[in-house]
Amino acid sequence: MYQVDFNLSNGADEVIIENADGLEIDRVEYDGGSNFPDPTGASMTLDPTKFNTTDNDIGANWCEATSEIVTGGDLGTPGEANDGCN
Repeated sequence: MYQVDFNLSNGADEVIIENADGLEIDRVEYDGGSNFPDPTGASMTLDPTKFNTTDNDIGANWCEATSEIVTGGDLGTPGEANDGCN
Protein backbone atom coordinates (compact mmCIF):
# COMPACT_ATOMS: atom_id res chain seq x y z
CA MET A 1 0.00 0.00 0.00
CA TYR A 2 1.27 3.46 -0.88
CA GLN A 3 1.16 6.37 1.52
CA VAL A 4 0.66 9.66 -0.30
CA ASP A 5 -0.76 11.81 2.49
CA PHE A 6 1.92 13.45 4.61
CA ASN A 7 2.89 16.75 6.22
CA LEU A 8 6.14 18.69 5.97
CA SER A 9 7.71 20.64 8.79
CA ASN A 10 8.42 24.36 8.47
CA GLY A 11 11.88 23.62 9.93
CA ALA A 12 14.19 20.69 9.39
CA ASP A 13 12.54 17.59 7.93
CA GLU A 14 13.03 14.87 5.35
CA VAL A 15 11.15 13.29 2.47
CA ILE A 16 11.90 9.64 1.71
CA ILE A 17 10.48 7.84 -1.32
CA GLU A 18 10.47 4.04 -1.21
CA ASN A 19 9.18 1.42 -3.62
CA ALA A 20 6.61 -1.21 -2.63
CA ASP A 21 9.39 -3.45 -1.28
CA GLY A 22 10.68 -0.70 1.03
CA LEU A 23 13.76 0.02 -1.09
CA GLU A 24 14.70 3.69 -0.84
CA ILE A 25 14.52 5.43 -4.22
CA ASP A 26 15.24 9.02 -3.16
CA ARG A 27 15.70 11.12 -0.04
CA VAL A 28 15.87 14.84 0.66
CA GLU A 29 16.85 16.01 4.13
CA TYR A 30 16.37 19.76 4.44
CA ASP A 31 17.40 21.99 7.32
CA GLY A 32 15.82 25.04 8.88
CA GLY A 33 17.61 27.55 6.67
CA SER A 34 21.35 26.94 6.98
CA ASN A 35 21.69 25.31 3.54
CA PHE A 36 18.14 25.17 2.19
CA PRO A 37 15.76 28.13 1.80
CA ASP A 38 13.57 28.75 4.84
CA PRO A 39 10.79 30.98 3.47
CA THR A 40 7.78 32.30 5.34
CA GLY A 41 4.58 32.11 3.31
CA ALA A 42 6.27 30.52 0.31
CA SER A 43 7.10 27.03 -0.85
CA MET A 44 10.60 25.80 -1.45
CA THR A 45 10.95 24.87 -5.11
CA LEU A 46 13.54 22.71 -6.83
CA ASP A 47 15.06 24.71 -9.69
CA PRO A 48 13.46 23.19 -12.80
CA THR A 49 16.59 23.94 -14.85
CA LYS A 50 18.56 21.60 -12.57
CA PHE A 51 15.83 19.04 -11.88
CA ASN A 52 17.17 16.27 -14.13
CA THR A 53 20.87 17.06 -13.91
CA THR A 54 21.64 17.88 -10.29
CA ASP A 55 21.03 16.29 -6.92
CA ASN A 56 17.90 17.40 -5.11
CA ASP A 57 19.64 17.08 -1.74
CA ILE A 58 21.83 20.15 -2.34
CA GLY A 59 20.28 23.23 -0.76
CA ALA A 60 21.66 25.59 -3.43
CA ASN A 61 19.44 23.83 -6.01
CA TRP A 62 16.31 25.05 -4.21
CA CYS A 63 14.78 28.54 -4.01
CA GLU A 64 11.62 30.27 -2.84
CA ALA A 65 8.52 30.12 -5.02
CA THR A 66 7.54 33.44 -6.60
CA SER A 67 4.06 32.73 -8.02
CA GLU A 68 1.18 33.90 -5.83
CA ILE A 69 -1.41 31.29 -4.92
CA VAL A 70 -4.83 32.78 -5.62
CA THR A 71 -6.17 32.16 -2.12
CA GLY A 72 -4.34 33.47 0.93
CA GLY A 73 -1.49 35.40 -0.69
CA ASP A 74 1.10 32.67 -0.10
CA LEU A 75 3.58 31.75 -2.83
CA GLY A 76 3.79 28.39 -4.58
CA THR A 77 2.60 26.40 -7.59
CA PRO A 78 0.49 23.49 -6.28
CA GLY A 79 -0.29 21.04 -9.06
CA GLU A 80 1.75 23.04 -11.59
CA ALA A 81 5.36 23.24 -12.74
CA ASN A 82 7.81 24.83 -10.30
CA ASP A 83 8.83 28.47 -10.62
CA GLY A 84 12.32 29.02 -11.95
CA CYS A 85 15.10 30.16 -9.64
CA ASN A 86 16.82 33.46 -10.42
